Amino acid sequence: MKSGSKCRIRIGKPFPYGSEQGGLVAAFFSLNEFIIFIFMKFFHTFPSITGISASFIPNNDLYKQMTIAEIINDKSIKSKAKTEILCRLIMNGDLNCKQVVDFAETSKDISKANCIEALEFATKKNPRLLDENGFHFVSASLASKAPRVKWESAKVIGYTAHLYTSVIDEAIENLLANSKHEGTVVRWSAAFALGEILKLKSKHNKSLLPEIEKICNREEKNSIRKIYLDAVKKSG
Repeated sequence: MKSGSKCRIRIGKPFPYGSEQGGLVAAFFSLNEFIIFIFMKFFHTFPSITGISASFIPNNDLYKQMTIAEIINDKSIKSKAKTEILCRLIMNGDLNCKQVVDFAETSKDISKANCIEALEFATKKNPRLLDENGFHFVSASLASKAPRVKWESAKVIGYTAHLYTSVIDEAIENLLANSKHEGTVVRWSAAFALGEILKLKSKHNKSLLPEIEKICNREEKNSIRKIYLDAVKKSG
């Protein structure tokens, strides 16, 4: 089948993620869209915006009309899909990071993590989407009890630290605390963020380098230790 050709499929469930159609529905897709549909059906998510590039989102215009709360609280939308939707709305200019931060500040941990992950995807593409207030928010969120909030916040810090070196002290303090966390992903994300801060070669390196040496001496995971060691080399 050639790319762009049409195929007709019939599915026995409503179209995923917000469709109001019920029963058997007929849908027409190009080959590329069909591949994305299969990905969603079996993995319950859109292809990641940080991995496979996908421009097809069902009911995209509908999501533009929904508030953040409506998207987050919609039980028909899978958690990962909520993150992808929010990120795409941010990237397309239909939402800004301040709106996402304002919502996340008063949200429960699961919703907060979804919002911060959306910020992570967006700031990886364009760090300047996050303003200083948003940077303070993710810096404080590093101290959350929820591991996922910790590691998503750390990744946002890693992508945006170069923009906010003058207000980075809280982030460094909380990242150093997270470097001792029992969770491997939390420690990995802390290593990533601290490594990116080291590479900036700022005044903070004078006090940060001795702390990194202590971390390397106690860190049991070679993969995490390597992140620090690589960053130290690049900070010289």
